[in-house]
Amino acid sequence: MKYTFYLMLAILLVACENQRLEPAAYVQWVEDEAHQLCKKNILQGVEYLLQYQPLEYVVANEERDEQLPTTTLQQRKKELEGLQYFKLRMQSKQGEDVLMTNLSDPAEYDLRVNYYSFDFKHDIYLVEGADTLQCRLFHFVRSHGIAPYVDFVMAFDQASQASGNKQLVLTDRALANNPMEFNISKEAINNIPEIITY
Repeated sequence: MKYTFYLMLAILLVACENQRLEPAAYVQWVEDEAHQLCKKNILQGVEYLLQYQPLEYVVANEERDEQLPTTTLQQRKKELEGLQYFKLRMQSKQGEDVLMTNLSDPAEYDLRVNYYSFDFKHDIYLVEGADTLQCRLFHFVRSHGIAPYVDFVMAFDQASQASGNKQLVLTDRALANNPMEFNISKEAINNIPEIITY
């Protein structure tokens, strides 16, 4: 019985290591919270969802095609390499425009837009190994109240002494003013399947 368990575990590990997925399935796999590349925090009625974005994921999301040419992937990865990418989504749990959450004064809305556009990036950093990295690229994607969320696309330099474990730390001074940590493990990153290209 014990040997059967170890045999099944070995087969499962080999199957996971050799997993290859079409671009759409690859994107879904990376976004599936069960694979630990997407982390969530909820604070004061706001859900913060951090998505780690491997380069293949970034390219597959850009192309949004059933088939991804190998040359397209290689060329785009070459342009993107040297940075590590994340997306942060802030969403209201009440279904309203997240920038309206707990609003005490209408003028505060504009202050929030200004903060997220220009200052929020200074309250986000990535800890990896002995390195603490500031945002190198940052973009605030507003929904203008059409959706109950806003997105932020971020990139950080590669760590000089990468441990594989990544800890993104942020303080949202507009809505929560409490530090939050999102941990992506080396094991989760090492378990990412291959993407199938043509």
